[in-house]
Amino acid sequence: MGFSERFQGANRIDAGRLSPYWGEHAARYHFALERVAGKKVLDIACGTGYGIGLLRKSARFVCGVDIDREAALQARSECGDRSAVVLGDGLRLPFHDKCFDVVTSFETIEHLHDRLGFLRELERVLAPGGGFS
Repeated sequence: MGFSERFQGANRIDAGRLSPYWGEHAARYHFALERVAGKKVLDIACGTGYGIGLLRKSARFVCGVDIDREAALQARSECGDRSAVVLGDGLRLPFHDKCFDVVTSFETIEHLHDRLGFLRELERVLAPGGGFS
């Protein structure tokens, strides 16, 4: 079972709804802020997009990707200038090689069967000297 089958429909955190885990989730993105400053960022498995607005505070550009159509549509509402959301599979990202300076992915890998394939795909789109959070 690949990325699509395992991750689609997983429970999502939504900034618009109260969640006992909201602070924990937001803290991960706040931790990444200094690492993404001025950079082109891929937020893979962005869910409903709450992290896009946080990352956009310091990143040059943020692109969120999620396999779940409903989550991706909701995430698009978080977009503004310097951001976008794409419906996509983490094992087959629709981007050129080496096009992102930083990749963020929180609470993703534990849902995957092909973890190595996922990491290889992230490595493919990460620019030389780039970082992964």
